[in-house]
Amino acid sequence: MLSALSCSSQKNLVTTLYESKNKEEGICYTDSSGHFYYSWDSFGGVLVDVVFINAEFDVETKHLKIEGRTIEKDRKDTFGFCCVDYFIARPVNGYLTNIRELGQTNNPKNNDKSKPAGYFSFNVLINSDDRLYIKNEMGGGLQEFLIGKVFSKNFITKRNE
Repeated sequence: MLSALSCSSQKNLVTTLYESKNKEEGICYTDSSGHFYYSWDSFGGVLVDVVFINAEFDVETKHLKIEGRTIEKDRKDTFGFCCVDYFIARPVNGYLTNIRELGQTNNPKNNDKSKPAGYFSFNVLINSDDRLYIKNEMGGGLQEFLIGKVFSKNFITKRNE
């Protein structure tokens, strides 16, 4: 069973995860097949931000659990941005490899009505080279978070003995 993080540790973990965002506006990748192009941009003219709500990592199993929400950047967490794809991948020489599609942020009109627009959560096996990507359906609006590095070096949750 996992031990719980204190409230202050949890807040620090979520903050560190957010701060791991690649802030380069020129990031761009092609998938490993060379057919799909991903690039930094807005989501259809709207600037989107990611709010991480909860994050847990088990160092022994290397499983990561994250909850978050995509929001319209200047609306201060009041307007969720639905239907945004998110996935895990590893960049290698301008290509994204080992792409693992995780899902799409919540649209309460069509999906889970108990969760707000833009909500997402996933539980995945993580590697230190993995990164989390948030993108629109056409590959634009790409945001990159260095989650593998964050969770391999910081805030490790340990098993109770």
